[in-house]
Amino acid sequence: MQKVLVTGGAGQIGSRVVQQAAEIFPSDCTFYFLEHSRHVQIPDSLSGRAYTQSSLPSERAYDFAFHLAANIHTKYSDLPEHRERFIEDNVNLTRRVCDASRRVLLVSSDNVFSGKDIKDSRETDTPQPCNFYGQTKADAERVVLDQEGAVIRIQTMLGVPRNLIVDRVLAAIDGKDYLPFWDDTFGRPTYFEDFAGVVSRVFDSGKQGIYHVSCEGEPISRAEIARKVLEIHLKNGLPVARKEISYAKCDIPFPRRLALDTTATRSDLGIEKFASIDDALLNHVLAVRNRA
Repeated sequence: MQKVLVTGGAGQIGSRVVQQAAEIFPSDCTFYFLEHSRHVQIPDSLSGRAYTQSSLPSERAYDFAFHLAANIHTKYSDLPEHRERFIEDNVNLTRRVCDASRRVLLVSSDNVFSGKDIKDSRETDTPQPCNFYGQTKADAERVVLDQEGAVIRIQTMLGVPRNLIVDRVLAAIDGKDYLPFWDDTFGRPTYFEDFAGVVSRVFDSGKQGIYHVSCEGEPISRAEIARKVLEIHLKNGLPVARKEISYAKCDIPFPRRLALDTTATRSDLGIEKFASIDDALLNHVLAVRNRA
């Protein structure tokens, strides 16, 4: 039996990983879910081979660690009074996870890049973080790579219970007050099914290095995401309280273009293509509305 540590299992991405762990990882795995402030809900599919724990052992107890846990509140990261907390949560915890595990797969972020480039960022590009959160994730990446582990960089995630951008759009469509959506900041979402597939392939292959996961298609603005989500509602007969959504220019310091190039990742792992932005958005919105 392989002992697999999973951190961040109560989060938006982690909770979906926990529910699908039996599909993502081989059947000979025993899971140890590290809990922090929230309880991890273990599904029936893992009955008899999953446990929760509140701390990490000092010795190397796990064969593999899937490290999702992080402090992701980017708007607070650049405030001096919060920096030590981000270092503790994102860098020091990563070191302890590496100390406890023979092999580590870290989930990182597009925020390790500046957002000022006109091209998509590649796996081999040198990080130039756009905020202090991104700096701590870049530091965590180095910790894992120095231990001959692997890193998966993602963008805003679709196909999980909540997505900050889409949630704001849905609230606007439902008639709630909202701020106009930016039409001059661009990115490319990640779809959970693609992400899970890459996790599975990296685990099975024992590969090391950096992997990028994001949807197919041109980078998309938040305004365009809002337009597409509204269009999904109208085409699929979903209830709407507002049929028009307003847009505006971004008036705060914010990355203007964060997009991950996935060419090398797909080639190395034998993946023909990832989901399109349109398909990922459609599946995400329908799933959220069906749960409501």
